[in-house]
Amino acid sequence: MKHEAKLQKKGIYGQVSVEYYDGQTLPYVDDLVNAIVCSGKPTVSKGELFRVIAPGGSLIIKAGGEWQTTEKPRPSNMDEWNQF
Repeated sequence: MKHEAKLQKKGIYGQVSVEYYDGQTLPYVDDLVNAIVCSGKPTVSKGELFRVIAPGGSLIIKAGGEWQTTEKPRPSNMDEWNQF
């Protein structure tokens, strides 16, 4: 049974969604995610992680027992968006 069908059977499809991961490309559009937290070495490239992180968002990785945070810079030609 496909994942979507399982969610529909449980009555939670729409509250929960499923995206398939091919092992290389994250199943998200560019600049969508505000933060990615990894408790170990990521299995995808940092370039791919930063592709999906929104400008101003963070990549947080635990390396050598310590948390390291890298913020994705906001392009100089990008305005602030003051709407919710």
